[in-house]
Amino acid sequence: MILVKVGYYIGDYFAQKYGGHWFVNDIQESRFFARYVVGKFIAPVRENAMIDTFDAAQAYADTAPPRVLDDKRKEIESELERSIAR
Repeated sequence: MILVKVGYYIGDYFAQKYGGHWFVNDIQESRFFARYVVGKFIAPVRENAMIDTFDAAQAYADTAPPRVLDDKRKEIESELERSIAR
């Protein structure tokens, strides 16, 4: 249950912050193919940037306690910001 809640939290956070949407990834070459992701951002990030939020939630859950969800959020945000379209 925690994976679902954390995954949705991460997804909704980035969908709102960067103007993205939830969708099933249909890009066959992608490592996230056929997975629910958040992407199609309108904010200035790479056109095809996307986040597999449930993969991020699993990585968070697999982290040894004490866990800090904000650390995972900052890690994802850093990756997105490195992909800012210039």
